[in-house]
Amino acid sequence: MEHGYAKLARGPEHFIAILHAIGVPMPALMGWATILVELIGGFAVFIGAFVAVTAGGAQFGQPGYETDLLYLACLLSLVLSGSGPFSVDGRRSRSA
Repeated sequence: MEHGYAKLARGPEHFIAILHAIGVPMPALMGWATILVELIGGFAVFIGAFVAVTAGGAQFGQPGYETDLLYLACLLSLVLSGSGPFSVDGRRSRSA
């Protein structure tokens, strides 16, 4: 969520300009899509919605070591403590 919020706080037009400069097609659409995915996806993980690790394990991209470390820390926390009693998944399991 922090990265999406930072893009909004600094002005999405700056992020869109960067995407345009590096040749991303439809930079305005892709810029807003990126911001929304970061905000909504981050919030989903925060509330414990749809959190799962598949049989193939977690997949990491190439953005840098900070993202890998963040994913590892989050996954370790979820593995050790679960998604939590107040999470969406926790409520779904109690109602089923």
